[in-house]
Amino acid sequence: MGALASALLSAAPALADSEFVGLTALHTTSIEVTGSNLEYTAVKPLSVISVEFTLKTNAGESGRLKGYKVWLELGSTTGSIPGFEYPMPDHYHKKTFPVGKRPKIHGDKGALVVPALAWQDFVVAQCNGLVADLRKDGQSDDQIFRKDRTTSIKVRAVMKAEFSGIAGPNDYADDPDNIGYIKVVCKAQVKSTVFDPDALLPVVTEAGLQLAKTTIKKSCPLDLGAAVQFRGGREGQFQYRLRFTDNRYMGPFTGTMTRQPSGDYRFGTTHKITVPLPPGGHAGAGSFTGLPQDKPGGPGSTPGGLAAQQTPEDLHKLGLRVEVLGDPQVKSDWATEIVDCRKKPIVTIWSGGVTPKKHKGVCPATATLSLQFRGGRAGDFTYVIKVFNVDASHGGGLETLGGVHIANVGPFKGKMTQMPDGSFRTSAVQNLQFPLKKTQGQIGGYAASASKPSGKTTYRFKVVFPSQAHEPMQEHGTVPFEYTQDCGPARNPAVAGGPGGLAQTDRPNTAPGSGSTSQMLPDLKLVKVKKSFKPFELLVQVANNSFLTTKPTQLRATYKQGGANKQKVTVKVPPLKPGASKWIPVTFKAPVAQADSIHIQLDPNNTVKEAKETNNAAVYQP
Repeated sequence: MGALASALLSAAPALADSEFVGLTALHTTSIEVTGSNLEYTAVKPLSVISVEFTLKTNAGESGRLKGYKVWLELGSTTGSIPGFEYPMPDHYHKKTFPVGKRPKIHGDKGALVVPALAWQDFVVAQCNGLVADLRKDGQSDDQIFRKDRTTSIKVRAVMKAEFSGIAGPNDYADDPDNIGYIKVVCKAQVKSTVFDPDALLPVVTEAGLQLAKTTIKKSCPLDLGAAVQFRGGREGQFQYRLRFTDNRYMGPFTGTMTRQPSGDYRFGTTHKITVPLPPGGHAGAGSFTGLPQDKPGGPGSTPGGLAAQQTPEDLHKLGLRVEVLGDPQVKSDWATEIVDCRKKPIVTIWSGGVTPKKHKGVCPATATLSLQFRGGRAGDFTYVIKVFNVDASHGGGLETLGGVHIANVGPFKGKMTQMPDGSFRTSAVQNLQFPLKKTQGQIGGYAASASKPSGKTTYRFKVVFPSQAHEPMQEHGTVPFEYTQDCGPARNPAVAGGPGGLAQTDRPNTAPGSGSTSQMLPDLKLVKVKKSFKPFELLVQVANNSFLTTKPTQLRATYKQGGANKQKVTVKVPPLKPGASKWIPVTFKAPVAQADSIHIQLDPNNTVKEAKETNNAAVYQP
């Protein structure tokens, strides 16, 4: 900002003494004034006027600066009194210099915080003066005090400096840009008892409606919140209804318009709408009644129809608005929401692996197929394993996955379960014996020459879900899902008649400990990272997202600052039971808040073999 200064001429001032003081920041932008009985009496509690300033002095050719004092002055922006009529010298910033250390040229910065006790009377007088002016203009007290009124005051910094030296003229800078302005808000007061011409205004002038979900569910019925808001011209009661796009409505309801502290009139509430809608009524929220259809294209034309009968298995487009009953009739815009009540597939993604991937030696031998399933909801499902011979010639068989489809195994039963993190997962293990035996599982026109038992055969597998209309996709990274067997030079008597059959295993997918041969892997997961109340400590939440108890392992945290690794801390993670979680404290030598970032790695040495390794790393930024 510019400068405004005043000077104190000492008994022996220096030649051409000069000084400058200017505001650099005005932190107080507005002041609220309150009162009662049609008079303003006080400012808002704990109010202050806070500024920052800068100053410069020059003691001239032979002078020295002995000291200075800076304070604030306030002035009106209305009325006939010019200038800054309200100084506050009792609240000042002061500095003196001892003999021998008095500078010739000096610059400094400072701040002033002046409490309300010093200036409250002046500011309150501005509001009462404004009231007097409005009364002279012919406004009634009810008109004056029914809403907030604003005026302003001006503020500047003033300095008095004392110099030593030979007498001479004193110069000082006077810049009007040094002046700051503060808004004064004269708050509305209780409505007077005089006649109010606004009483003729309508109670409701505007209406609005918004839809939002009020419950989180995996399936329908689902509750929606219809939030209605009204603005008006005066206090009073009114009636309104919720109208749907199929010309049914709920209501009528009663609202009460009340005056707000801001001076305007409002009413708001929320109604519960349950989807799917019943055909003729809605429990707890009013009855549905038919209404005449709006004219197409008119102000009330609807954005789309609503089925008269809805079920929990549908995709619903819900549309409604709020209408005020009376004259004039106030309507909101249409609010719409699409609610998908259709059930998600039980299985959406599957993956598989084989142990061992290769066998060479005495046959028959067993291959263990480990299957992982992820889905959209809990429930029972059925699956079948398709087997393909990659080495067979295509003598009429169905060619797919780079081989011939030779058999189906199954069906098997699975049960999708919701995990602690909210996802739906399960797994299963099936043991298949190779070379395949001929069973009723053999399908397709497999007419290739029989593979010799001493030969090498590669099998590929695919999982299908005959009971599900939605075909789950195979997770990337699991192709090829295959097993290779080389039975060596000796003929295997268990394969008389050649390959082409299937040793069928039919067992349900069960959790560990229920007699299953399940070889599911555990799954450790980083859930959340947060600051501790201790400045040098970080808290890391670790969870076991599987049905198996995990082994003890470690957690490593790397404290990064300025592009370098300042500290690495490794802490122990105890065994976790299925579905359990634990907060792990990590303590550093420096405060957590001073780090650029902290990189966290769970099980850094791969001590625990997991079903999923991609959820073990996180970066925390203070």
